Amino acid sequence: MLDTRLLRSQMTLKGVSTKDLADAQGWSMSTAYRKINGEVAWLIPELQIVKNLLGLDLATRDAIFFASDLS
Repeated sequence: MLDTRLLRSQMTLKGVSTKDLADAQGWSMSTAYRKINGEVAWLIPELQIVKNLLGLDLATRDAIFFASDLS
């Protein structure tokens, strides 16, 4: 399960906009919003791009994209 709050907070901390993410992935803005909101599944290569773009360590990447409980 995707932790959208953590993803958005990391983007804000690193100064990465939704447009920056969309451009890095080669997505339209609508695709970027659907991915960030968890409406569309992420592919493994996309996770690597986000990890590199945001400078995430593996633990933070996993906390964002493999969150087990968001209660």
